[in-house]
Amino acid sequence: MRTIVLERLAWAVTVIALGFVADTWHRIARPAQAPVPTIWPVSPPARPITSDSLGVLTARIVESDVFRLDRRPAALAYGSSPDTLANRPVPAPAPPRPALVLVGIVGPPWRALVDGIPGHDGSVLLHAGQVMAGLRVREVTATGASISAADTTWHLAIKRTW
Repeated sequence: MRTIVLERLAWAVTVIALGFVADTWHRIARPAQAPVPTIWPVSPPARPITSDSLGVLTARIVESDVFRLDRRPAALAYGSSPDTLANRPVPAPAPPRPALVLVGIVGPPWRALVDGIPGHDGSVLLHAGQVMAGLRVREVTATGASISAADTTWHLAIKRTW
């Protein structure tokens, strides 16, 4: 008996809620009636603008050079300096960075087998702290190695194929 009353009460609440939802949806779906905007007439200028006054204003702006603090043109035109980029010699390109590849790890104690060391063909066995061809081995672990140069640090990880 008690469950039937609760079920009927739940259905009544649901129907009332659906009625409110339908009413709100109907109100929202109707287009809003916007009032007609009032457009004020444009008043005529106080005094007519003549082409002579525009010429005078343009000349004043050009002569005063508004983007300079002293309000005068620069003594030297932009780009006419003898020390421009076009006259400077082009610097030599930086040497390419080596393409280092970690081939394997041997150990413990851990040593890295690295390809791509400048001046060496094939793989080179390196341990932590060793310097070769300007490259310093910072750290060698069981999974990778860190090698640094003057401006770059490589964190190499071994790639497992199986």
